[in-house]
Amino acid sequence: MIIPQESSKRLRRYILDLIHPGDIVIDVGAYHGFYTLFASRVVGEEGYVVAFEPHLLNFGILALNISLNSVYNVEAIKVALRTKNEDGKLYIHEASPRHSIIYRRQRYIPIKIRKLDDMIKELGFENIPISKNVDKKTSKERN
Repeated sequence: MIIPQESSKRLRRYILDLIHPGDIVIDVGAYHGFYTLFASRVVGEEGYVVAFEPHLLNFGILALNISLNSVYNVEAIKVALRTKNEDGKLYIHEASPRHSIIYRRQRYIPIKIRKLDDMIKELGFENIPISKNVDKKTSKERN
């Protein structure tokens, strides 16, 4: 896995201020898992990371990176998150990994979309307070 250096130092410091050993972290749009793996190390054996990545190829690389790094406190789930459960479309950005379920493009792939609240219940985390936002960009800023 290629690890970005300078571009991610500030975000990694920000993450270290937010998450601690034993925390549960949700990584939405986990891509290949760089921040998933980083969070996994920070939360340690007592913590847990759930990584959501709807794109089939990216999900495969994410799962491979989790396996290659012998990480046991991470669960990868191949769905997108939104406000309702439905079959949807992931619109493919041709020049970058900035795919979107919101901004329409010519190419798309079919995906499953789930509500975060439902996923939290299924994972057994419904009594865990969710109050931390690591990636402050909105979906508009990402596309």
